[in-house]
Amino acid sequence: MMATLIQMTAKSVVVPKGMAERTAPNWSKHDPIVSASCGEELIATPEMQTLESGPVYANTYCIWRIRSPAGQKVELTINSVNFPCVDSCTSYVEVKATLTKTTTGARLCCKPVNAFYSEGDEIVLIFRGDSRLQPGYHGFKAQYRFYGAGQTVAPTLTYTTRKPTKYTPTTRRWKSASWGIWGEWSDCSNTCGGCGRRTRVRGCYGGNRECP
Repeated sequence: MMATLIQMTAKSVVVPKGMAERTAPNWSKHDPIVSASCGEELIATPEMQTLESGPVYANTYCIWRIRSPAGQKVELTINSVNFPCVDSCTSYVEVKATLTKTTTGARLCCKPVNAFYSEGDEIVLIFRGDSRLQPGYHGFKAQYRFYGAGQTVAPTLTYTTRKPTKYTPTTRRWKSASWGIWGEWSDCSNTCGGCGRRTRVRGCYGGNRECP
C-alpha cells in the first residue's frame, strides 16, 4: 500500500488506538507532515502483505501498528530503506518488536534487515524524517504476516563449533658443524737458524659452530 502524504497542524499526529500518550511527539517548531494512513492499525494474515511508506520529508512522523490474531506472532521483513545514511540515523524507520514498546527499537536508515519476529502479537513501526531532511528519499518498503499454529514458525538459529586446528610442535634440528680446510702456513716466528714456530688455521662452519 502506498501512503499519501498530507499536511496537518502541529500536535495533530494520529496514532493507533491506545498508543497516543506514549508515542505522539511534542511538536514545538514545525508542523509535521503525516501520512494519511499514519496511525493505521494493520491486521496481519497468513499471506505476506506489503507496506510502502512513500517518500519521507522533513518533520515526517508516522506510526503503523501491525497486529495479529490472538496467540499469533508477527513476522516483518524490511525489504528496502532509503534515508540519509549517517551514524546518528536521524531519519529512519524504527521497529518495535518486543513486548515493551516504551524502549527504543531497531532504527534503520542505511541497510534493510531480513526479518523481525514479535515477542507478543504486534509490531510497531515509527517512520520519521528530521527537520533538516532534504527531499528525494523514498522511505521504506516492508512485508508482514502472522505465523503460529499451522503456519511456518520463526527459524531457529543453530550454531556450530569449529574444531580447533591441531598443532604439532616441531623441534628444529641443527646441522652438525664441520671443520673447513686448513689455511696456508705462516712465516717462521724466528730468524733463520733459530728455533721458531709456524702456524696455520681452519674454520668451523655450520650448526652451532661447535666442531668435534
